[in-house]
Amino acid sequence: MDLQITETVLDVIKKTIKDDSENQVNMEFVDTIGMDTTLAQLHLSSLLFIKIITNIELRLEIEFEYEMLDMKQFDIISSIVSYAEKKVKNNFVTH
Repeated sequence: MDLQITETVLDVIKKTIKDDSENQVNMEFVDTIGMDTTLAQLHLSSLLFIKIITNIELRLEIEFEYEMLDMKQFDIISSIVSYAEKKVKNNFVTH
């Protein structure tokens, strides 16, 4: 996995959760989020999930496919990172 993309995705997830006033995630837990953290552990609302994806798109200058905007597509943080890596590589190839 690309370390820079991994760090960016993890940073976006942590910051977005911390900035969300309605989240139900324990702030001490947020700092421990890693590649093996499941989305179920995060107890994300669908709105917070979309905020995370939007922020990842902005930071990495990618666009998630419409069907990937469903939390059920990702069971673990590493799956989001893998998808983001594919999108970054595809953008690099096409530009």
